[in-house]
Amino acid sequence: MKIATWNVNGIRARQGQLLDWLAAERPDVVCLQEIKASLDQLPFELRDMQDYWSYWHGEKGYSGVGLLVAKSLTGALPACSHPGFDFEQRIACVTVPSPAGDVMVASIYVPNGGKDFDAKMRFLTALETYAADAARDGRPMILCGDLNVALTERDIHPKERNIGWRIDYVLASQAIAGRAASCVVQREIGTSDHGPVVATFNFS
Repeated sequence: MKIATWNVNGIRARQGQLLDWLAAERPDVVCLQEIKASLDQLPFELRDMQDYWSYWHGEKGYSGVGLLVAKSLTGALPACSHPGFDFEQRIACVTVPSPAGDVMVASIYVPNGGKDFDAKMRFLTALETYAADAARDGRPMILCGDLNVALTERDIHPKERNIGWRIDYVLASQAIAGRAASCVVQREIGTSDHGPVVATFNFS
């Protein structure tokens, strides 16, 4: 199973790049962040994809997230849900089938904290509790997205030089993480200031 996350920094500006990348990469689930568009602002090509069920959770002027689920994975778009701590369209979740059982996948865009650090910390604390509750209940989970968190100082390069910041993650429950076969950052893809991150899990 191939799970991908990509902060597209404006879905309408990256529409062609996204569609080309999907055709070449063919991930099973795609988590998108900073879509910066409401459903009625999206072109038909994004709302009705041939190979993917699509779910869009955003408004103009807000960050927003999206989820794409391969039609080969499930016969219909799984029901999407939003935890109680969702605000400004920052998290959307779907449960998808896998050979190891149902897995919840979440697309997440954490506030950067520059304008309201307390809001960022409240969101992260609630997300931590959400993940802990899932672990306690034995519900496998994959959290994907731009978490606006760097683990160490070496993950941030203030003068850039196209080195980048490592703040996009694919985090998996322990049982699923143990099945990870690869995780690749595709920085060369697209014109967003983020590149896709693609994780492959081996359930055979």
